[in-house]
Amino acid sequence: MLNMQQAPFDNRNARLALAHALDRQLLIDVRGGGLGQVADGPFAEGVPGHVADPGFPEYDPAKAEEYAAAYEEETGEELSFSYTFVTSESQQLTAQEIQTQLADVGIEVRLDPAGDQATTINSALAGDFQAMGFRNHPSTDPDREYNWWHSGAPTNFGKIADEEIDRILDEGREMARGEERT
Repeated sequence: MLNMQQAPFDNRNARLALAHALDRQLLIDVRGGGLGQVADGPFAEGVPGHVADPGFPEYDPAKAEEYAAAYEEETGEELSFSYTFVTSESQQLTAQEIQTQLADVGIEVRLDPAGDQATTINSALAGDFQAMGFRNHPSTDPDREYNWWHSGAPTNFGKIADEEIDRILDEGREMARGEERT
């Protein structure tokens, strides 16, 4: 999860550099023993809101470097950030894999073990993070994401502030369940 209200992820180039820099399949293979599949969005096939090809950036280290360079040119600073995670051996190993992958394209990641889950949630609520390992998409209905994505929701931990997303979430919330809503 990225905090989009503070540097560096308030900048589109930083977000695109990160998206292109992570080899998500390698992360699944290394940390998940090959179990699971790369997701390009929060909704699985067959769930309302699923988009077959949402255009999520592919793993491309050269493009990651280009976007990181564009970020540096725009801001005058190298792309670096802290990654907050629940302190456990498993999460530490995942954080280290992310750190290694990003270092390969020149992005510095400082690891910030936060302690227990409650501390991590409090940091998310306060917006006191740059990037965070977090799971919050257990839904089979886009309306359940309202609390995570609407700019007015206190649990919009990523600090998403997008009028179009708010409009669509509000519109979907007002519709009756059924094909038109889907």
